[in-house]
Formats: sequence, C-alpha cells, structure tokens
Amino acid sequence: MHIHALDSYQSGDSFVHHLDPRVKLLLALLLIVTAALLPDGSWAALGMLEALLLLVVLLSRVGLGLVQRRAAIAVPFALAALTVIFSTPGAVLLSLPLPGGAWAITDTGLVRFASVVARS
Repeated sequence: MHIHALDSYQSGDSFVHHLDPRVKLLLALLLIVTAALLPDGSWAALGMLEALLLLVVLLSRVGLGLVQRRAAIAVPFALAALTVIFSTPGAVLLSLPLPGGAWAITDTGLVRFASVVARS
C-alpha cells in the first residue's frame, strides 16, 4: 500500500530545506510538546503556534494545500474527542433529551474539545 499524499518528498531550495534534519526534528518535537502542555482554552498561545506553523510553511514554499492534505490525517483523532463535550463536568449549556437519558453539553467540555481540535 502506498499513500502518495503522505509519502511524497517535496524538494526545494528554501531556508527550511537547508536546515539540518536533526534541527527540524527537534523543533517539531518542541512544537508538539508545547502544544500538548498548553492548558485548555489558551487561545492566544495556540494562535501563536498556528502563526508560527504558517510562517514555516510560507518560508518552505511547499504549498499550504499540500500541508493541509497531510494534516488531514489528524481529523479522525480530533473527532474522537467529541465525547468530551458531553462527558466533562461543567455548567450545562444545552441538554439533549435522548432515549436512555439526556446528554448535556457543558461549557468546560466545549472548551476542551475546541482546544483538542486547535492542537490537532
């Protein structure tokens, strides 16, 4: 099985392409750890990380479409976090009457879900 959208090498002659691979790996891990350790709802910090990623994509000149296609692999994992909207305790924003009991959408659950989606 071969997935071209994830496996194709993008050659180029940009600042990012000339960085040592170990530096790129270290910076990628630093970005991932930073995003993972941010508290839920820290929108300014998440926005700065998104801006930093956009800057790197623009500097690398690989194309935003290619990066978005490769990042789309995280969508199913982000959607798996949909249950936190209903399972996290907090102030009830909306109650959905369903067979077997009502499901409550809480403010804390909504913030946590939005944070997971922003991180992914």
